[in-house]
Amino acid sequence: MSLRIGIELEMNNITGNAVMEAMESAGADCFGAICGYHGAVTAGARNDQWKMERDGSLTRGNTATMTTPGNVEVISPILVGTDGIRLLNRLLTALKDRGAEVNNQCGTHISIGVDTKARWVAMSPSKKQQVANRIIDCYNHFQPVLDAISPNCRSAAGNGYIGVARRLDNYAVEHQVEGGRGSRGGAVNLAYYITYGRIEFRQPGYTICKENIGRWLKILNAMVSMSLNENHCSHSMNLDTMPVTVDGMSDFLGLRDNVRESIRARVLSLYRNHRGGRMKRLAVLERDTAPTGSCRYCNAHHDCPAWPDCGGSNPDGSEAA
Repeated sequence: MSLRIGIELEMNNITGNAVMEAMESAGADCFGAICGYHGAVTAGARNDQWKMERDGSLTRGNTATMTTPGNVEVISPILVGTDGIRLLNRLLTALKDRGAEVNNQCGTHISIGVDTKARWVAMSPSKKQQVANRIIDCYNHFQPVLDAISPNCRSAAGNGYIGVARRLDNYAVEHQVEGGRGSRGGAVNLAYYITYGRIEFRQPGYTICKENIGRWLKILNAMVSMSLNENHCSHSMNLDTMPVTVDGMSDFLGLRDNVRESIRARVLSLYRNHRGGRMKRLAVLERDTAPTGSCRYCNAHHDCPAWPDCGGSNPDGSEAA
């Protein structure tokens, strides 16, 4: 399934001119002014251009100008397939090279478009609703795993800003609320899904790290593919009985082994570096099976009581086999 994505990157400590320089070095076309919130179109920006906007949710520090560093939101046009991801990666590197930073106010929102998928276009609204609810059910079931790869301030559990993803159980009523934005709240924004085929995932962040964003893209693309593809491996599985672990989510979504291990490494890194949420992260790292007589995580030749602080070494300090 070829990705069609849009991304919103909130950041600070960078000028509009530095963003423009990063865009030029990455080969991206950016509108040459910082616009008001959602004001880029009225200012004359084209749909195929990157845009810079002010965002009132970024209250720490100053709003960036073209010459003064501060807060700014960078918004992509539609990015398609491998070429789009490569451009995004080049831009993320260039922005960091020019001093862009993030703090816990910053969010990274990823939208995935399904409006060009022939099967989706041919669906009735009720069938599209079923597809959306399959995504929501999957997202909510594996929410502890998604929380475990997120900074604590971006976890959906107990976070009023992120919140649990909402199903489209009554589309007609929900989309009469707030001018069609009744399903905007939560980790997954479905307000423009049936009309425009766009699903916004609001939990990723705060980050402008290409590895972290790339990991989320692989997970979310697999989740959308799972919902649309009737031949997907998940259709022979019972979601309700799947373990709420890295392995359980990876098995259900059909993630490749390298993605599975990248998720595990991210959880383990956050476990080691943050006190909050440690036991919840520990829980999603459980494996269903372990090689007999060896540590499941560092390959020691017996159960390793030092895990997860062993760092790949045996309890006696020697290197793991």
